[in-house]
Amino acid sequence: MSLILWLIAGIISTCGAMVMLEFGSAIPRSGGIKIYLERSFSPKLLQTCVYLFYCVFLQVSASNAYTFSSYLLLATGVDQTTWKVRGVATASAVFAVGGHLRIDNPHNFDISTSFQGTSSNGYNIGTALLNAIFAFQGYDNVNAVLSEVKDPKRTLQIALPSAMAVITFAAVPKEDFISSKITIAASLFRNVFGDSAATKALPALVAISALGHLLGIAFTVPRVIQELAKDGVTPFPNTIMQNRPFKTPIFALALHLGVTILFICAPPAGDAFNFIVSLSSYPTTFLLTAITIGLVKLRLSNTERWNPTRPTPWFVIALYIAGNIFLLVMPFVRPPNGKGNTSLPYWLTSVVALGILSLGVIYYVLRFVLAPRVFGYVLQPTVVDLSDGSQVTRYKTIR
Repeated sequence: MSLILWLIAGIISTCGAMVMLEFGSAIPRSGGIKIYLERSFSPKLLQTCVYLFYCVFLQVSASNAYTFSSYLLLATGVDQTTWKVRGVATASAVFAVGGHLRIDNPHNFDISTSFQGTSSNGYNIGTALLNAIFAFQGYDNVNAVLSEVKDPKRTLQIALPSAMAVITFAAVPKEDFISSKITIAASLFRNVFGDSAATKALPALVAISALGHLLGIAFTVPRVIQELAKDGVTPFPNTIMQNRPFKTPIFALALHLGVTILFICAPPAGDAFNFIVSLSSYPTTFLLTAITIGLVKLRLSNTERWNPTRPTPWFVIALYIAGNIFLLVMPFVRPPNGKGNTSLPYWLTSVVALGILSLGVIYYVLRFVLAPRVFGYVLQPTVVDLSDGSQVTRYKTIR
């Protein structure tokens, strides 16, 4: 059953990549989800505020830090206690900011045993798909930096489909999948290479890979936060947008690091990784669904001049929206015995994710709608020229 879900996750993610390819070919500049939301829906500033809270609180590096920590401890032979994992994960987050088969046939493809122990409950299927899709997520990242890509339309058309290639391993029995948790790849290495040096060395490579992704997120997200400060939507924008000292967005980095450490240490021991993965996957799926609905709106609009070089087939758009709606609804379906995949309430991650996105709406209403009406002023957006030649937006109070 899990292999079928991985296949479905790959199909849904490929549909999403095709949607991002259309957006990228029609709007070949940096911004990604943010500018697609702003282009698709109004008021534009509301979309920016929602994306601000998504970027600050939900685009954290905690899952990569946990993966790096778990595999590093495994490679070095150190016991993986709760605070050792958290300590190494925190240290990695701080650092980022500054063969031959040796296993009997695991019978993963035997029809008689493939569905043993599986569940038909909507919650279990939905959360399993969300967790599988988490492994594919990232196909939208290049759209956020298209302005820095040479010949973005052509490059995107080549790179994005290539990045969606799927590799399936069938050397790990079901029991190992269940018991290995984060370090499932270590079971694969042990089964393929036996108890050799590779069993220790290869988990270290996974740790390095996770660290690389951690470094990438730590590079990208603070700079996105900095750009949001330049748009004038963050509190204390002049502080957050600064590149001093060291010519880095130090305050945005500190904010990103603080939220990451919070998510590393706050969830209960044993539940942290699953909680963080779900907390990342769910809101990303929500926003990707929103921009796909926005794509339909743009296509059907009589006033929009929507002219992508690589339009997505309508059936792909329909399949992607339907799949994502399923993923958004199923986490609220009560699982057997009311118990999800962690000791936390089964609905908690979805509610927390939607709550954080809702904070963006509340922030917009309070700052840009309610406060001006109550105190009798108008917020006038003004473009300010900086000494380096760049421009930022600031909101002046006019009474």
